[in-house]
Amino acid sequence: MRQTTQQLGGLANERLITEATQRRTEETLRHVTRQLGGLGNKFGSFTEGLVFASMRRILSRRFHVDEISFRRIARRNGHEQEFDMIGVANGARQAVYVVEIKSELNEAELEKR
Repeated sequence: MRQTTQQLGGLANERLITEATQRRTEETLRHVTRQLGGLGNKFGSFTEGLVFASMRRILSRRFHVDEISFRRIARRNGHEQEFDMIGVANGARQAVYVVEIKSELNEAELEKR
């Protein structure tokens, strides 16, 4: 009987250790996930920075835009959209060009509305 009580005590102790280890692992995973998210945002900003100057020239020279805006956010009816660049050609053309910059283009991004 004494041996069974000791075994149960040992199992309970092992369970506590396992649960503590699991909590530490989960916290580490949350921390790494936050860091990766931040890195992804920085990479996106880096890519945008590389592209902005070229897109500005293209919008100005090829599409003859009069106004160029960077990183615009529009909110309507509880919905929000973010645009990397918008070029507006007033006058005879009266056109708007929206530029979405991606560091990696894939089909899922093309399907977004």
